[in-house]
Amino acid sequence: MHINSRDVHFMSTTKADKSRDAIILVKLTKKLGLLRPRKVGADAREKLKNNALDTAFGEYLQWIFYLPFHHVIRVIDCFLVEGEKFLFRIALSLAIQCQKHKNGINLEKMREFCENIQISPQKLISVALKVTSLSRKGLPLHWCCIALTPPSPLSPADIAKAKSKAELKSENISFNESPLHVKCDVISAKDYIIGARIAPQHFHSQILNTWSLVDTLWEWLPERLVVREPEVVFCSEENGNSLQTFFTLCADFEPTILLIKTIGNEVFGAFCSTSWSKRLDLMSKSGQYFGTGETFLFQLLPTHAKYEWVGKAQKITSHSQQLFMSANHRSICVGSGGGRFGLFVDESLTRGQSDRCETFDNERLCSETNFDISVVEVIAFS
Repeated sequence: MHINSRDVHFMSTTKADKSRDAIILVKLTKKLGLLRPRKVGADAREKLKNNALDTAFGEYLQWIFYLPFHHVIRVIDCFLVEGEKFLFRIALSLAIQCQKHKNGINLEKMREFCENIQISPQKLISVALKVTSLSRKGLPLHWCCIALTPPSPLSPADIAKAKSKAELKSENISFNESPLHVKCDVISAKDYIIGARIAPQHFHSQILNTWSLVDTLWEWLPERLVVREPEVVFCSEENGNSLQTFFTLCADFEPTILLIKTIGNEVFGAFCSTSWSKRLDLMSKSGQYFGTGETFLFQLLPTHAKYEWVGKAQKITSHSQQLFMSANHRSICVGSGGGRFGLFVDESLTRGQSDRCETFDNERLCSETNFDISVVEVIAFS
């Protein structure tokens, strides 16, 4: 479909495209008087990154694909005939409808509204067709009007300085900077383009209670799991604070996601590659670990970070760097080595520990080494 063609434009595929589309939608809301008037100046792109409404407009395609299946089919049918202008019409009509039912618009409100939309596909299309003053020829003019201002030319001194800095950095690359050794930076509110994966729509969790948390975690999962349906198989608020119940309800699932929420509202956990029932094969061998290098630790609140197995960045690993999972009737543990645990939870499921460990070379997952737990959840895949 020539999706990247400059002449035949179908869907936005880049971050720049999404920023451009957000500005177009802001301009259209002002032009058509659909929402509160907005001022879009030369620095509009920077403003977009700090505004919840503009962030939502930048992800307007997500709104559409969170609609029920029959709505999506009708929208795509019209899109293939009318072109991208119809997607803008749908986005504007969804914004109007959401504004009527909710106080303000942001990305999460739009997702929730679209997922539970109460109007029929025909009604939605009828509302969209009432949005006039849009033409296929007019959109390229909008695109040209908001093109980025070309940067000022660099001086020869600036070029030489940049070249010297790049050469110096290339000579000092270490294994710790390998892309396989992932330690994600904190994701700021400005980084609103999360990723290409669509997180599950019909999924309810006591801990992953915002779309941004689900989206972030789903970007880290192995590819094969993205197409499978997740389900919460254990929740301490519903099933009680019993490690034995934890083992019973999680026994038949592999892999699983262990989620911890502290009383301070910090959220972190581990992707556990092997079933917790594997501990039964090792009961006679005290202190034995199991699991694979697919296991990883992560943080979700207040910062986002993923800590993969150190063996992905180095060819030779010691025994202390292969301590993935361990469990007995007193505790569960993910990650160890050097006398410390990456993540440790006691039998009451109310207290835990986290520290840097040799298996994942992770930062401490919680602000304190010892923490009190509010909720424990386990997510499995059917």
